[in-house]
Amino acid sequence: MLPYGVSVVSRVAWGPSNTVQRSIAADQTLFNGFNRSSWDGPNNTTILAQVKKGFSPKEKELLRVIATAPAWKKYDLFARATSADLVGGRFDLPLSPDATMWAMPVPKFGATKEFAYASVSRAARHLSEGRKDSAELALRSTISFGRVMAANSSTPIEQLVGTVITGIGSAGLHELYTITKDSRLGVCALMGVDAPIVNALK
Repeated sequence: MLPYGVSVVSRVAWGPSNTVQRSIAADQTLFNGFNRSSWDGPNNTTILAQVKKGFSPKEKELLRVIATAPAWKKYDLFARATSADLVGGRFDLPLSPDATMWAMPVPKFGATKEFAYASVSRAARHLSEGRKDSAELALRSTISFGRVMAANSSTPIEQLVGTVITGIGSAGLHELYTITKDSRLGVCALMGVDAPIVNALK
């Protein structure tokens, strides 16, 4: 169990964010354009397909910045956890006798979802450098991250965000298998894009 679950899920600083955002603002032609409302980075639905075309030196550098962020270590650690104490990671326990659910602050998970979107760029960088296994592991990590978060959620929003994260990783893995003509693509089709692997890191 990870007792500091929420510190990983919602409070880890997303290191490359500012660097990537500044670069995008300066050059909107990067990655064939990728403005999106969810995160200011390469589009998770198209970045893997762009690997075959190749990346410019500047695009390669941005992918490197995203893929080598130190925060991925904690992200992957959380993904491998059998359980996580999301309540203990957020509050000083035990709670006072007058604590109620209505007094709980609404958790914010924008940065958490950014990691999920960025994980597909992380996979694209690995794939572009010939590391298919590492690309797959990056996406499996996101699937597991979402599952751990959803399974240990204490609020509906945590469960929802965890499910969305799992979906982002699953869609990325499905795309990876499609691009690389992996024989396991058939398993994805049978189980659905949202859940191609039950225990992604087991």
